[in-house]
Amino acid sequence: MYCVNCPAEISRAHVETAATGHAWGEWEVVKQASANEEGLMRRVCANDPGHVEEETIPKLQPQTSLFQRFIERIREFFENIIEWFRRLFRF
Repeated sequence: MYCVNCPAEISRAHVETAATGHAWGEWEVVKQASANEEGLMRRVCANDPGHVEEETIPKLQPQTSLFQRFIERIREFFENIIEWFRRLFRF
């Protein structure tokens, strides 16, 4: 072991310490997710603040209105009818 301030040797004794493991804190949202961008959350180890875990938050799905879903279902319905006629009459 050497001095932090100068090159002097302080000790040659071999010292073993038990690993403390991680004691992860709670996840904190660093950046909220939006429909355009992913978000980010992070947690820090209480035993060593240099140990950090990060996880992305998926983009939010855009909300569709009831009317938009109704129009989508009608479109799908007519596409299925057209496909049925194509198969029936082979055109």
